[in-house]
Amino acid sequence: MLNELVRHQQQAKTAEDARLVTLRKELGQVNCGLDRLYQAVEQAAITIDETLRARTDKLKVRRTEILNEIAKIKDRQALTVKRVNAGTVHAFCTILRQRLIDPSSGLGKAYLRLLVDELRLQALNWLLLEITGAWQTPWLHATKQAG
Repeated sequence: MLNELVRHQQQAKTAEDARLVTLRKELGQVNCGLDRLYQAVEQAAITIDETLRARTDKLKVRRTEILNEIAKIKDRQALTVKRVNAGTVHAFCTILRQRLIDPSSGLGKAYLRLLVDELRLQALNWLLLEITGAWQTPWLHATKQAG
């Protein structure tokens, strides 16, 4: 299961890295377009009119969108679980076990209520405990009755 998680994260990172390359290339093109427009205005090669303003605004908006998307991808990559291994899973399970068996936390009872629908104890020559719940198949436990 851990290997599957790591593999999935690597695939997602590869796809995000490819998207970052594309976005950075597009950002370079947008910046280059804005620079050319500014340079043309500075050299008086073109005059400022509504068409130029609209084109400049469009390039500025696209530049902002690209920068936002790059920031989102970087944030998502920073939030990925980097150190999930057998040790961290063991530590998590140990803490969870402690909380489940601690009567003051109430977590054990709440978890049991989620899983178990019915407990049935039958006393014949054997003590038979039948537990039914969300897993569909009853779980049986039998012990020889004392005496």
